[in-house]
This record gives sequence, structure tokens and C-alpha cells, in this order.
Amino acid sequence: MSRMDASIYAKFPSVLRSALEQCLVCFGNLSVELEFASFCVFRRVKGTVISENDFKSQAELYSDGQLQRWPNNTDAERDIRNYSCSLFENLTVLKKIFNSKRNHFAKGILEPKHGAISRDSESTHVHCWLYEQSNIKENFEVVE
Repeated sequence: MSRMDASIYAKFPSVLRSALEQCLVCFGNLSVELEFASFCVFRRVKGTVISENDFKSQAELYSDGQLQRWPNNTDAERDIRNYSCSLFENLTVLKKIFNSKRNHFAKGILEPKHGAISRDSESTHVHCWLYEQSNIKENFEVVE
């Protein structure tokens, strides 16, 4: 893990940056990678045209008024994982979570310039704390 400091925090969207600065959240014991080899990931998206909103965290959606309440947990705003963009290394695993026929899925390459990550090797889940100007959507295309 590379050292997280104010220069890294400054790259995050204001919602996450503010939560970190106020010590509302912290990365704690998570194994966070700042430098990693680029790899293929998948994300559920809302439609056949990918938008920046498809990559917003739950915290950003709540802050923007697009999410009316925090998900299933009164302490959700104190959970650093709710400030990440969830990605998966395995499309089959992602499809099992979102099994509706109405879902769309995008495939892309995740690069270190996009943000800091934490991987769950058992589920292929990747938390990505995107940098504010990452333009990640440019690396993705809808595949289903």
C-alpha cells in the first residue's frame, strides 16, 4: 500500500474528501492500492449509454439528492466503502447480484489514474475510490 496523505485526498470528489478531512470515515484496515497493473472490470450501468452518474458512489448519489436515503444502515455515512465505486473482475458474479433482465453491464479497463482500490479476492469485488477528474467512463463500453 502506498501512503495515503493530503495530496491523495485532494484528488477525491468533495463528498469523500470532506468526510476524510472531518474524520467521518477512514480507510482503516483496508488494503488500499494506489499503484497497480491495469485490469479488466465490470459495472452495472443504468442504460445503453454510459454516463458519469453510472460511476458515482452511494455517498455522491445521496449528496446529489439522487439517492433518498443511505442504504440499509444508519451508520452508512461512516462506512468508507459507501464512498467507492463498486466494480467486479468477474461478470458472472456481478450478474448474480443484479439478476434482473433490465440491467445493463459495462466492461472497461481500470487504471491507477482512475483512483485508489481495494480488492476482495473471494468475490472479485473491487472498491474504487475514484479521483475527481478520472474520466473513467471513457474506458468503458456496454457489453450487455
